[in-house]
Parts: sequence; structure tokens; C-alpha cells
Amino acid sequence: MDKLIKSGFIEIDEVFVVGNKELREENASSSETLHKITANTENVEDGEEKEVKIKIEKLEQLKIRLQNETQEMNRNATELSNEIISRANSDAKKIIDDAKIEAGNILIESKQNGFNQGYEESLERYEILLKEARDIIEDAEQYRKNTFANQEKEIIGLVLQCVNKILRQKLDDSDETATKLILSSIEDITSRKKLTVKVSREDFETTSKLKTKILAMFPAVEDIEIKIVETYLKGDMEIQSEDGTVNPSIKAQFVKLREEFSKLLEGE
Repeated sequence: MDKLIKSGFIEIDEVFVVGNKELREENASSSETLHKITANTENVEDGEEKEVKIKIEKLEQLKIRLQNETQEMNRNATELSNEIISRANSDAKKIIDDAKIEAGNILIESKQNGFNQGYEESLERYEILLKEARDIIEDAEQYRKNTFANQEKEIIGLVLQCVNKILRQKLDDSDETATKLILSSIEDITSRKKLTVKVSREDFETTSKLKTKILAMFPAVEDIEIKIVETYLKGDMEIQSEDGTVNPSIKAQFVKLREEFSKLLEGE
């Protein structure tokens, strides 16, 4: 039975290339060839590291923009709720003041006419008006709470939609994203002797072309098999080894991110 050996987020901006291994140690020149491959890999990675930094800066700018928009939405919600509370308090105060005046008038009228019934009636009407004022304030407070709760969920939903859109756009723009995820995951696998990599049909060709470089970068890997899973979307993948199964796909990471946000909301 496969076991999950690692979970978490995987940096998708590291530069990797995947290929096929055919090692033939039949003469002394094979060692020199391997050194050349390693040197070329380091040169490529140095160049792509700058590209990764640029992409990270863009994502940081997007994060700051989302934070500013969220703060602006919170400010607007606060102003709206404060205005509702202020209006409710003003209406309640007017009702109470009118009730006092009316009760006083009824009391004066009842005393003048000598009717105790009029005095009791004024008290009853005064209590009714007070209850109405309290209900208005309570309704306003409840509306304020509901407004903040619903807005918080909407903001988180908006952030998740933006993240998903960014990830999917990155997959569409770069054919190397899947191979980067695969190599990053292989680094964390202890037992690498035989690996089976399952990818979507869209990622199969790119992944297959780079098997040689995968094997050159990880000498412990003796055999790697790449399979197509028809139900997988671009970026979906799974790596099986003797130690278990790793799922570094974009979809798996996004699901985990959404679960973490849900836990935060439930905790509040």
C-alpha cells in the first residue's frame, strides 16, 4: 500500500528539466560527458534564477494589491455599519423622547380628568415604545455582525479565485512548470531507484523528452517510467517510489490552501 511521504507547498519557480537516462559506462569518456551535463545545468539554473526572482516580485506586488483592496473593503464595511448603528440610535432616541412627551401629556390629561386608567395606559405605551427602540438597536447590531462575517468569506473566496487563476495561467504559459514540480519532488524522495511519474496527456511529451536530464541530476535513479492518466488536467501529477506516493500537483496544493482558509474561518 502506498504511503504519503510528504505534503505541503512546492516552489514552482525553480528551474528544472526532465529527460530519459541511458547510461553506458563502456569507456572513459562517459565521465567527462556527465561533467559537461552538470556544468550546463548550473549555467541554465543561474540564468533562470533571475527569472524566478522577477516572477516572485510580481507575485509579491499582486499580494500587496490584494491586501490594499481587502483593507479598502473593510473600511467601507466599517463606515456602512457605523452609519447604520448611528441611524438606529438616533431613531431609538427620537422614539424614547416622543414616548416621554406622550406619556407626560397622557399623565397630565389623566390627572386633570381624575382617571387613574389614563396614567396606567401611558406607562404601558411607554414600555411598548422602549421595547421598539431596543429592537431597532439589536437588529442593527445583528446586521453589522452578519455584514462583516459575509464580507470576510467573500474576500477569502476572491483571494482563492485569484490564486487559482494565477496558477492555471502559469501552467498555460510555461511547458516547464510540470517538470519543475517533478524534479523538486524527486529531491525529497529518499528511495529513488525506480520511479513512476504519472502526468496529464498535455504534459507527457515535455516530461518524456527530459528523462535523460532527470537521471543525470539524480544518479541514484536507475529507472523512471512516465505514464499518462487521461483524467489528469495540465499540471496534475503523481510520483510513485518504493517509499510511497508524492502528489505535488497544482490542484493538490490549491485544495490544501482552500482547506487551510476554511479552518481559519471555522476557528473564528
